[in-house]
Amino acid sequence: MTGINYIINEQGKKVAVMLDLTEYGAIWEDFYEKLTSSARSDTKEIKSGKRKKDFFNFIEHHSYKLPADYKFNREELYER
Repeated sequence: MTGINYIINEQGKKVAVMLDLTEYGAIWEDFYEKLTSSARSDTKEIKSGKRKKDFFNFIEHHSYKLPADYKFNREELYER
């Protein structure tokens, strides 16, 4: 691909990349925004984890198990 160059260390491993921003500027901006917003929002991730836990607690308390002999009848459903 043109516009992408890798920097390789002494062992031959890729350690960095250089992008031609005239070709990949929009992609870089999206990537950089995601990277920096993730670093800024450490507290949001904790809140998000709490929301997830609260959601599953809600589901657990507001659901029930169907009887073992329950059979879904699509035709009966459409008759309603």
